[in-house]
Amino acid sequence: MDKKEDVRITRSKRDLRNAFIELIKSRPFEKIAVTDICKAAMINKMTFYKHYQDKYALLDDCIKAIAENIYFACVPDADIDRRLNENPVDFFVDLLSTVMTECHSKKEIMLSLVYGNNTSLRFVVENCCKKIIEQLMIRLAQTYKFKYPISIITSFVTGGFANVVTECLIIPNFSIENFNAYSRKFFNDILSCKLIIE
Repeated sequence: MDKKEDVRITRSKRDLRNAFIELIKSRPFEKIAVTDICKAAMINKMTFYKHYQDKYALLDDCIKAIAENIYFACVPDADIDRRLNENPVDFFVDLLSTVMTECHSKKEIMLSLVYGNNTSLRFVVENCCKKIIEQLMIRLAQTYKFKYPISIITSFVTGGFANVVTECLIIPNFSIENFNAYSRKFFNDILSCKLIIE
């Protein structure tokens, strides 16, 4: 019985998220009422308020769901150790390129969900990358001796990358090829200099 109820809750929340995303593509967040979302999702207001306190909570849930989808699309495969040991720069560039490609493919939705500033865009990128980059840094620490704690390096790399991706999603005529070239040079420079490695 509980399992069926869980499926219904999951379906209701998914329908509300999808309806909200469709609405926000055509009108500003401030102009969307809970009634509009419920009507588009074909769900009553009582059900809406069982799941979300207000439309801001739904917005947060949408952003988290997109971040999670991008994260799972970008999680490195089981071959991670071999690929990382063979060429860490290629591995990082491939990983960041995958994140960028996933974010770029969801650009319209992500830009629609921006409310007030680019914080939500940055959250999506940072949320998907931080866990992966931390795992990679822990593995790299077996080969390289870092000058700083892994958590600091991870935050530095993730924060910078999140800002770059956010900017690239906003600017017109963005080139993933240029992004990959810059990423490759950046990681080559980091691993070949004494900036973070003793």
